[in-house]
Amino acid sequence: SKHYRLEPGDTASRIAGCLQPVGDVVCGPVQRRISAYYDTFDWRLYACGKYIVIRPGAQGDEVHFCDARDQNAITVTPGGLPTGFADDFPPGLIRDLVREIIDVRRLLPCLAVISEHTPVTVRNREEKTLLRLAIDDIQARRPDGGETVALGRYLALTPVRGYRKAESQARKILGGLFTDHPSDKPLHIAGLVAVGTIPGNYTSKLNLKLDPHMPAGDAVRHIHLTLLDAMARNEDGAADNIDPEFLHDFRVAIRRTRSALAQIDRDVLPAAVI
Repeated sequence: SKHYRLEPGDTASRIAGCLQPVGDVVCGPVQRRISAYYDTFDWRLYACGKYIVIRPGAQGDEVHFCDARDQNAITVTPGGLPTGFADDFPPGLIRDLVREIIDVRRLLPCLAVISEHTPVTVRNREEKTLLRLAIDDIQARRPDGGETVALGRYLALTPVRGYRKAESQARKILGGLFTDHPSDKPLHIAGLVAVGTIPGNYTSKLNLKLDPHMPAGDAVRHIHLTLLDAMARNEDGAADNIDPEFLHDFRVAIRRTRSALAQIDRDVLPAAVI
């Protein structure tokens, strides 16, 4: 598919008028679609260059397990994610692959993408389809609700096999009117950033950046605030028993805190400071 970025004034009727030299243009009714993107709490899919999205299909909801590099679906499974664990997938290679990535972690909704979708077809005199296009007005919001953030309006051109001349004509017309939109960056990444979520912003590993010249008190304070943040992030998940890794990471942060306190008690800082 070829993608173009649209401006607010680029309506379906304007696009249809521009494509009249190619064939008869038919605009379908606007469809409201909501897609839900999933990852684990510690972003294991994102770290592996994968993502999972539940989006509406012809026969109901479908689970798309995708490669972020080319945004193509590795597999599409009907239904949803009733538990969020790997066993939601049918037995076989895909379940094994998902389990290898997420292990015992639960898939949690991280983003909702809302699209006002307008299908467009271009047909010849025999009413055979020459081209398929789609206009999408896209917004994003957090999965638990809140305000929506506009991600833009886009036009996708999908060629039909056997009608290269029509595709070439359409590309020439649309390329002179609209800006190309590179599709190498997954839509949900832009959506996550737009709603204030940074993908990959949590890991159970203790990643500390300490300046060798900083005072010992400042270093100790930074270490313990980082561990406290880890406890706070995992507290609700552990209390709600979402998956066992929340409690595990919570307990690890506590043990690390105790170890750090035991170390600084050995003549590192004055007792009054401790």
